[in-house]
Amino acid sequence: MTKNKFYQSGFSPLMVILIVVIVGIIGVTVWYVYQSQRKTNDTTQSANNSNNTQASVTTKPSATPTKTDETASWLTYDNKQYGFSFKYPSDFYITPNSGEPFSLAVMNKKYQNTQTEAPGFGITIWKKSSDTPTMTFMEQTVGSGVLPDGSIKECNFAGLKGYCYIQGGMGGNYNNFVTENTKGTQVYAISSPVGVNVGLDFNTWLSTFKLY
Repeated sequence: MTKNKFYQSGFSPLMVILIVVIVGIIGVTVWYVYQSQRKTNDTTQSANNSNNTQASVTTKPSATPTKTDETASWLTYDNKQYGFSFKYPSDFYITPNSGEPFSLAVMNKKYQNTQTEAPGFGITIWKKSSDTPTMTFMEQTVGSGVLPDGSIKECNFAGLKGYCYIQGGMGGNYNNFVTENTKGTQVYAISSPVGVNVGLDFNTWLSTFKLY
């Protein structure tokens, strides 16, 4: 009987089985190493993505700083008789006039003990009938001194509704803003000298003016 050529070459059946087993083991080992490496790469990528996400969350732009209220440390003048209040810096002083109409001035202290006429802001308060329009009342009261064309115009100033006009006087010209209380029984004329440095911004000061 002729033997199989494969066996004639020196490979017994046992050896063939052994070779198949070894090749199988090598294949399984290679597959396991490949899968392990793949899982490691996936884990690393996931961690990187997580870190990038956290970084994008924590690098939000900083909020715009809140503007400081320069009037927070100012003093407060409160007049309950005439129903108004306002704030002013500590280096200014107030000189009230209790006559009729009531008035007061807010002036810089550096002029307090000098012969120089102190520049400042003024408030004059008139009483009127509630059925008389403010504009009509002001034209009757200060019309003759209004510059340049005698007109009083509606305006909004520092958040308050009222009327504006320029008035001339012995001390120069004054910007005037006029408003009234909610009952319409009192008129408040607030003045600032034209072209004079008082040492205090008029808009900032007037923004603290309150009626009640």
